[in-house]
Amino acid sequence: MEGPQGFEGETVEKICSILNSKFCCSFQPPIDITFKFRQPILVRGYAWRTGNDHPLRDPRTFSLLVRAVNIHTGEALKDDLDEVHHFTMPEHDDTRFKMHRFALNEPVWTDRVVFRVKEVYDSDIF
Repeated sequence: MEGPQGFEGETVEKICSILNSKFCCSFQPPIDITFKFRQPILVRGYAWRTGNDHPLRDPRTFSLLVRAVNIHTGEALKDDLDEVHHFTMPEHDDTRFKMHRFALNEPVWTDRVVFRVKEVYDSDIF
């Protein structure tokens, strides 16, 4: 996993934790968090959960990008990433640790997934 340097104790590695931890960093859009896989995986959707504080720091506009691969050879079908999902959240919700789930219209085999945050509710809060 790759991404920007997070604040102390809130590093990018925390994004995959099942514990009540969080990733938080200074916001300079876009922020890309990249997941690389040794073997192709089938992506049908994804989920993310809000942190425990500051709802105005939550992602508002974000995208999911993938590098499509041949399932039999694992080779990339092209070098560029494809945006397979784009979403803008409605007005912010003060509920903390809220899970947001999204399904893709068409599943895709990939060896690389990028979660790109394009906008938060209030970037001045960092």
